[in-house]
Amino acid sequence: MIAELKRFLLSILLGCTQPLEIIQYASSCIGCTQPNSTSSVSKQLAGSINGLLSLYFVQDVFCFAQTGQIKKIVLHAKKVGYSPDYVALLQHVVRVNPEKGAEFTSQLVNDEAGPMVDVERVVDIFMSQNMIQPATSFLLDALKDNKPEQGPLQTCVLEMNLMHAPQVADAILGNEMFTPYNRPRIANLCEKAGLMQRALEQYEDLADIKCVIVHATTFLVEWLTNYFS
Repeated sequence: MIAELKRFLLSILLGCTQPLEIIQYASSCIGCTQPNSTSSVSKQLAGSINGLLSLYFVQDVFCFAQTGQIKKIVLHAKKVGYSPDYVALLQHVVRVNPEKGAEFTSQLVNDEAGPMVDVERVVDIFMSQNMIQPATSFLLDALKDNKPEQGPLQTCVLEMNLMHAPQVADAILGNEMFTPYNRPRIANLCEKAGLMQRALEQYEDLADIKCVIVHATTFLVEWLTNYFS
């Protein structure tokens, strides 16, 4: 049996065996070995199978990502019983097919078995590629429940848009979607972005409010009347 296993492993190295045959044949070999005589070989072979499974899975994923078949990635992983590094896979998908990055992210976060990636890591990946719009869409969906612990992420999505797309931040604030974000920080960024009305809505300190009121000529009379009423 040991000699047979050695010949099989050699055939793998020489590229003479197909991936599916490798997994099926090696698994059957492990099942046939006697614990006392070949247990160490079995363990080594099991490790080889896991390594090969990882190798071929990654190759399949690269193909799916490049051809836009994003939905097949998670299905394929579950089918072969492999748990990949989904953060690394998402980074790859975002690089090779940015348009499909958001789709893959949604699939990973909303999986029926629970989220497969951390929200903060997803945001980091999008921002590393300067993908403001996909990051915003993802966060608006992820933060729709407006939970107290989501304050830092709410601040994050408002920050990125106040710096890169003020009109989007204006719409988010206008819809009153968020509550526990860092209001002084966002108020300051609103001022810098020229959104004086939004800045005034965020400030609570009287000194800050007075500074913003200096720009009262930029406010609508109706809005100011409602604000002070």
